[in-house]
Amino acid sequence: MEKFVKICYIAKIILFFLHFYFLFASLYCIMAIKYLGIVFILLYVIFVIKILLEMLSKKKQYKEDFAYNIMQCGFLFYIMTIAFRINYSKIYVTNNTLTYFYVNYGILSILVLFILAYGMIEFKNVK
Repeated sequence: MEKFVKICYIAKIILFFLHFYFLFASLYCIMAIKYLGIVFILLYVIFVIKILLEMLSKKKQYKEDFAYNIMQCGFLFYIMTIAFRINYSKIYVTNNTLTYFYVNYGILSILVLFILAYGMIEFKNVK
């Protein structure tokens, strides 16, 4: 089990650095959904700051929480999947694709809130 935890943590770090390219390549679609896009970007910035602080703190509790790391891997992979589909399928902003953006970035915003809340509750109780 310890190997799975390490693999998941390493996968999280790799996905964290890889997903920046995909997210910034699809930034025009995120900004096309106006208010939800702004909310997503703000939550995303908070998420990135939290991840960077976790990596810099080097506490074992962040590395050893399998559920927390798998949630972050899933979130980062979801961002990369949506951005890959947007960029390599040549999706243009239309009324049909705006619905797609609203749904997916709404789901991502909820996932970010859930991950941030889980991290705050879980690691506050550990102290």
